[in-house]
Amino acid sequence: MIFKTKYPEVVKALKKGKETLITELENALIKKALGYEYEEKKVYTKTENGNSVTYTEINKKHQPRDTGALFGLLRMKIHKTTPTIHRCYS
Repeated sequence: MIFKTKYPEVVKALKKGKETLITELENALIKKALGYEYEEKKVYTKTENGNSVTYTEINKKHQPRDTGALFGLLRMKIHKTTPTIHRCYS
């Protein structure tokens, strides 16, 4: 492809960006597979005695582990180390 030969630095940058994205997605999948805690923040305003008062409510939440994400993560890691086997059923 002419683009690849003419602009190798762009191709290199795109490849690096793709690798970074894959790493971020793998990390997110690991986090979902293991479960995690997070804070949910609500900000609301009430009028009390003619004055506007802003309240902030922070709740800690727990996201339980996701076995589907765990299965996908394991499958992805296994396929990285072993060749893909295609089976045909007739």
